[in-house]
Amino acid sequence: MRKVVVAVIVVVLVVAVLVAADRVGANVAAGQISSKLQSQLRLPQEPTTQIQGEPFLTQWASGHYQEIDVSLPTLSSSQVGIQNLTNEVTIQNLLARMRNVSTGSFAHSRADVANTTAGSVELSGTVPYSSLPIPQGLQASADGNRVKLAGTTTVRGLSAPVTAELAIQINNGTVSFVPQDIEVGNASVSSASAKAALKFDVDVSNLPYGAQLTSVQAAPGGLRATASAANLKLSDLQRPQS
Repeated sequence: MRKVVVAVIVVVLVVAVLVAADRVGANVAAGQISSKLQSQLRLPQEPTTQIQGEPFLTQWASGHYQEIDVSLPTLSSSQVGIQNLTNEVTIQNLLARMRNVSTGSFAHSRADVANTTAGSVELSGTVPYSSLPIPQGLQASADGNRVKLAGTTTVRGLSAPVTAELAIQINNGTVSFVPQDIEVGNASVSSASAKAALKFDVDVSNLPYGAQLTSVQAAPGGLRATASAANLKLSDLQRPQS
């Protein structure tokens, strides 16, 4: 009986050591990816990288990973090469989900992870409503999957209280914000004039790294945008020269 107890204890200890080694290895590899990204994109801080899937050591030995997630609290549009916006935009809560990731076997240094390739990448981030080119005096908020505008602004030289909802449409590389359900509190200002003042488009046809915008949703605090890319190489990620 004593031998059985000892054997069980040994097995438990071995499993505990293997699990600990697995997590330590995952953290070390994630740190190398974070360091490489910070260096190439010249970020003010390291992103947070998490290697998903278990066991890590099996993935590490094969050089193939199910999913690697990279997150940053904030990132400017120019830092990732978005150059066709009217103004610099700060993207919040940025998350990149990289799937079907390949590296060399037993990658353990920045040089080893330099040739990392992700079969597919899903990128998401929040653009604050304050970044939208809406007329001065109006406040934006989420209303279902529309952007609600409310406040007092100037339309063709006339001050008017305005409420409206912006429907979000994606078509051929352009995100259009189309005013609907417009109410104007000044009889001298027509709904047609208000609609023309409120409508705007954002060109997203030339996103970096071949990414394609797939969805834009109104959310608390801003627009939650999602884009996808394929066959993305870590070595291709470079911050554009200013």
